Amino acid sequence: MIKFLSAFILLMISFSVLANKQENALNESASKLILKVKGAADTPEITPLFNAFMARFPNIIVQYEELGSRELYQDFLAGELADADVITSSAMDLQIKLVNDGHAQTYRSEQTRSLPEWANWRDEIFGFTYEPAVIAYNHDFISRNSSIIAPSLQSRAQMLEYIRQNSHRLKGLIGTFDIGKVGIGYLLWAHDSQQSSSYGRVLESFGIHDVRLFPSSAAMLKALADGEIAIAYNLLGSYAKSWAKTYPQIKFVLPKDYTVAIMRTAFIPKTAPNAKLAKMFLDFLLSQQGQQVLAQQSNLFPINAKVRKDYLNTSFDLSDTGNTRPIALGLKLLVLTDEMKRKIILDEWSQALIKPEKGSPLE
Repeated sequence: MIKFLSAFILLMISFSVLANKQENALNESASKLILKVKGAADTPEITPLFNAFMARFPNIIVQYEELGSRELYQDFLAGELADADVITSSAMDLQIKLVNDGHAQTYRSEQTRSLPEWANWRDEIFGFTYEPAVIAYNHDFISRNSSIIAPSLQSRAQMLEYIRQNSHRLKGLIGTFDIGKVGIGYLLWAHDSQQSSSYGRVLESFGIHDVRLFPSSAAMLKALADGEIAIAYNLLGSYAKSWAKTYPQIKFVLPKDYTVAIMRTAFIPKTAPNAKLAKMFLDFLLSQQGQQVLAQQSNLFPINAKVRKDYLNTSFDLSDTGNTRPIALGLKLLVLTDEMKRKIILDEWSQALIKPEKGSPLE
């Protein structure tokens, strides 16, 4: 038994030495290696992660291209991202569709195995952040323009009541994603339609008040900070948190009736030119160090529960009980990518929100 344990320990040491030699050889290589990442995360938020990865591996250069989540999906299918080593996006349904259609490589490692079951699908796609969809508002506007002294926007019902009481003040001052063009916007809205008893009233209220549609979180938050809109619905919490640090007039809440939680996910395409580098990046992204970089140097919420608790001063509930309703990776997401299902949701959306042009038969 002792001989067996000794042999096992020696074997493990050999593996460790070999891995270190490979990493040292990579770092000592004369030529720079290029890792190409295509993703939908805002560049300023994701850049600290890339910088930390390049500091760990000085001979690797990360080239990041930011695209809209739906644009990313469409460009991938069109073959325009054939040079991508890693694809990342918060539009979980579109990511699952690509993976299910056979576009991802399988990868297993200690880091991928450490993920919760709901954040690793078939060892092909992996969640690396976990964050809420929130309601954000311009506090200065709300405090000045209210028929009540201290309006509460802690739930969808309270948001709708505030809009009803201040209807004449809020025409054109409510914002949300353009779900026909923004993948994460469609995912969140479609999930709302399945979860919320207030979904129909939200849709009706937004239509009555000429909701403004935005192509990105940044565009919506800029309008919110500038006072061009008063309320933003279904924003990602990470971006709201980031902007609120710079613009104190921006406040945000996790709706108390329920809060949707989504993941940003990553996969390695089968066509990745540098799959070895992509695997190294995934391991770093999911590692304790990578997750700490997300928590400390960006406003993205790491998926690692311990890191989130230690560094974010909050333990965001990961269960599907209570107020948190996480969207898990899996085949259920494919329903949302079905063209008939998508058409039904978009038609309902258009009929409620899009006003006919002057003189048209629909006016």
